[in-house]
Amino acid sequence: MPASHKIKIAKLQTDDCSESQRSMWSVLSPKTEAQALLKLLGPNGTTVEAIRELIAIPAETEELFRSYAARHPEDDSPIVRVIEFRRRVGEEFERLIVTL
Repeated sequence: MPASHKIKIAKLQTDDCSESQRSMWSVLSPKTEAQALLKLLGPNGTTVEAIRELIAIPAETEELFRSYAARHPEDDSPIVRVIEFRRRVGEEFERLIVTL
């Protein structure tokens, strides 16, 4: 097996979710998603602001998610992880656009 494949496999093994939980649409990290979103800039007229809107969870929606999670503690962890992931994607995206 080539060394590059070994590195990728090692990275996959350190991810939070197991292989059985991962789908073909899964994103491994906020950085990976931010890099993919950055590629949308320009060619089809997508703006930085439009991508920011794709990343962000609107305040009202986040409030609803947190309210639901407070009433349903069994669902709290996944909801909080998604909110945190979106925040981290946004931070990474902002870091990347500064370097453009």
